Amino acid sequence: MPMEVHGPTRDDLKRFLEAKGQELNEDRLRMVTFPKGLFVHHRCHPVPIVAVENVYILPGIPRLLHQMIESNEDHFKGVPILQAKARTHLFEGAIAAGLKKIQNEYPSVMIGSYVNTKEDHIDVEKRSFQVQVTLYSRSQASIDTVLPLIVQTIDGWVAPTDE
Repeated sequence: MPMEVHGPTRDDLKRFLEAKGQELNEDRLRMVTFPKGLFVHHRCHPVPIVAVENVYILPGIPRLLHQMIESNEDHFKGVPILQAKARTHLFEGAIAAGLKKIQNEYPSVMIGSYVNTKEDHIDVEKRSFQVQVTLYSRSQASIDTVLPLIVQTIDGWVAPTDE
């Protein structure tokens, strides 16, 4: 599928970055490079929710994903997607194989791991956690089954879903 920089979104991102004293560079331009023929949905962030036919392109950062979905609820009707989180002091490379195994055993649950970037200013060994693992599913029973497995696998703990 041919790709192109989406002009209006590029302009929005440039203004957003300039307000923070940052520049729009080649790496950041990838955030506004979308398939041709896309549909850009209303946005709550400089980077929009983009759809090509019935496929949505969404951010991988949980906070942004949540904001975007909540501000565009009318586009995501149906059975709600449930969420649970766990955190660990282990590094992502140490837990990846275990997460992959659980993902393969429970395909009804989407599993994402996210490095703690909120505490980049703190020494690694003093951070409150290293990695957050987020589960998404339309089934509460699936979340209830998988969350304890995740906690055990990552030697972690259940984290609040409202953070």
